[in-house]
Amino acid sequence: MDTRSGKRKRDESATITSALVHRNRDAGLIEEEFVGESPIWQTEDTVCLLKTALNGLPGPETFHSAALDLMRALRPPLGARVVIKPNVVWKMPADSGFITHPAFVGGLIDALLERGLSANDIVVAEGGGIEDDHDMAEIFAIAGYSDELPLRGIELRDLNEDSSTELEVNGGRVLRTIHVAHTIVGKECTVINVAKLKTHNFATVTLCVKNMQGMLSPIHHRHLCTRYPRYAGDTGVGVDLNLVDNPLRFFDKLVDLSQTLHPDLHIIEGVTGRDGTGFQRGKNIPMGIAIAGINPLAVDTVGATLMGLDPQEVGFLRAARKRGLPGTAPKQIRVLIVSNGGLAECHDWQRYRADPPFLVIQRDDIIYTKE
Repeated sequence: MDTRSGKRKRDESATITSALVHRNRDAGLIEEEFVGESPIWQTEDTVCLLKTALNGLPGPETFHSAALDLMRALRPPLGARVVIKPNVVWKMPADSGFITHPAFVGGLIDALLERGLSANDIVVAEGGGIEDDHDMAEIFAIAGYSDELPLRGIELRDLNEDSSTELEVNGGRVLRTIHVAHTIVGKECTVINVAKLKTHNFATVTLCVKNMQGMLSPIHHRHLCTRYPRYAGDTGVGVDLNLVDNPLRFFDKLVDLSQTLHPDLHIIEGVTGRDGTGFQRGKNIPMGIAIAGINPLAVDTVGATLMGLDPQEVGFLRAARKRGLPGTAPKQIRVLIVSNGGLAECHDWQRYRADPPFLVIQRDDIIYTKE
């Protein structure tokens, strides 16, 4: 999962000799640039942006082409296997705005197949639902994943049924250990974390950092919004799901998570965004964007900014900045935009901000505590 682990790369052209972009400067694109063996976009303070024109709410082909164009421009180093973890947390259809659109995931997969991977090398994995209702076969079917991906021969894996590994959280402010699905921490495995651009009633935004909650398994170890962990060794069983944690403690849990799990690539699907509670209440907002990078804090900072929000009003980003972590200040982030099949500098990326901003709505059925 972690690019620092030295795993074998499937496509050697992506490590040393292949350019991130190979176009002339007249086209405004970046020439060959590498940090060691990695493309220049693979730094903690660099984020890549794709912008596509929309005329109203898009259809599946727009989601598909956005993902395909993004991955063709990035050409990320790949392991022997790839796990894609989308956001498919509940029984919602593809166009609901709540979930990572299956056509977008299909575009990512088609780009991987172009790179020489086989369908057997790719898994789409998610752990959604709640304790007494978490049948991912049903959730995937309602979301359109069962129509979109098995036709390509891609396995849909239920992380709720996966075994887990307990990982130590080094330097955690709240979390001491986390339980992570085995699929996510497999050897020679590239993990791509694919969030949805949407607001959340408690976290303000639910983007790449929060999407990693779905990598935790079993399901009762996943409820970081609640008062879990209540004590050392807490299994999460019996925690009150309608009583959320102290906000500062919750924000620190998300930062702890972001510093312990290290997917190789973080992507936000924002072809359409969703404001509101993160659940039933809210509206879909056509944005025509996708955002990618290796640092989830930087990707989420750009995502929150483009939602029209101030990243310092997003609690977990503020908590991360207080720890001195990179990628939490928009002015310190280098943004590259997909252009003519490559990447170009984009100094005016904030012109794509939503206006009016995304609206955050609290839920009526949740008991919130004050900071």
